[in-house]
Amino acid sequence: MNNNLFFLIISCVSICFTIIVICNGPVINGILDIDPSENCKITSDTYNNLKSGLSDKQKKSYKKQINKCNRDKAMYGLEYSSLIMDIFFSFACCLLGFLNYYGVAKGFEKIIGIIGLASGIICFIMTLVYICYSGYIFTNDSPGIAKLGKDGLYAEWDNTKSKFICKYYDVDDEDAVLAKYSDLGKKQYNYNKDNYFLSSDSEILNCVYNEGTTSYQSSDRATSLCKSTTNGEISADNSFTRPSYGSKQCEKLYNNPKNNSIEYKYKYDRWVTSIIFGVFVIACSIGLALFGFLIFKDGGSGGHTPL
Repeated sequence: MNNNLFFLIISCVSICFTIIVICNGPVINGILDIDPSENCKITSDTYNNLKSGLSDKQKKSYKKQINKCNRDKAMYGLEYSSLIMDIFFSFACCLLGFLNYYGVAKGFEKIIGIIGLASGIICFIMTLVYICYSGYIFTNDSPGIAKLGKDGLYAEWDNTKSKFICKYYDVDDEDAVLAKYSDLGKKQYNYNKDNYFLSSDSEILNCVYNEGTTSYQSSDRATSLCKSTTNGEISADNSFTRPSYGSKQCEKLYNNPKNNSIEYKYKYDRWVTSIIFGVFVIACSIGLALFGFLIFKDGGSGGHTPL
């Protein structure tokens, strides 16, 4: 086995994978909107000063804000630091591996092996933590839009209360009505040809809540409606009447059925790409550490013929 050749190839591949992650990383590319200068401490101090007079629900809300602020700042720092280290150490190993493979670094094989081993371990730890953080935020945090069911459904009529009830309302979790970043690839958040070309008398196009407007190109009303509800009930104001289609009254409410954007799908795909290739970078880091150790162990005794 030519350890020097494998070390060189893995370091080059690691550079390529890291560049792909950099080009798709959610923080670097603005997919995840994070303000690195946000003051988490003031929110924490405010909570500590007020918590004796706060209800359990208010305490839970404050703690969520504090945790999200700290988590976002950690994500920001991790993405930049891990990817900078990945590209730096991979490039350094690639250069050293090239010199070693062509016999220019005779007598320094053990040093190159140690550098490869250390680089692999450091990149493995940092990238693993970053990818775990990225995956957690991807599956648990929200971009602030309403959670929608098939065809954009978000509320259903309750005959006993004579009101629309938000489908995903949870009394124990005020954010249950919000979609996660991991949901954004679904068709209900993007252009859906099945809805876009529906006839004007269809249920989905007519059962929307636009506060008196008739535009199917409505903004995201579901978010503001369900986020501000009491017990998940959408309270109808004086300008609102229960929508109908044909001779039937609507039993369900839909959101923005004429959506012609693929913005969320684009962001979803880029984030998933960064996670997948981040895992590949982790695998390359293991390879650098392994072949760095083997080069150190051989100490240049394993001869080879350069290609």
